[in-house]
Amino acid sequence: MSRQKTRQHDRLTPEQQLEDEVRRLADHPCVDSVSDHFAGAYNELGLTIHLTPASSDTDYWALRETLLDALPTPSAGTTIWMLIFNRDGKIVGTAFPGDR
Repeated sequence: MSRQKTRQHDRLTPEQQLEDEVRRLADHPCVDSVSDHFAGAYNELGLTIHLTPASSDTDYWALRETLLDALPTPSAGTTIWMLIFNRDGKIVGTAFPGDR
């Protein structure tokens, strides 16, 4: 990452940094889009990964494992995250910190 990009990344909130990381890792042909929802009262960030209709269960499991491997485990006082995987308007699966 260039020095300018590093400075820009450092100015983002932890929630924005986490969202950016998920969007970067989910840049895959099986992913249609990523949406987010933040519950400030609970300090929880939910990210929904919308899979393409043609995506397979193997694509889902591979992406889920990639994200779980890369995302940090929240510590006390930090934002808690959850991932929701959606295909054709139906939830395919979820992932939470510590799901391994």
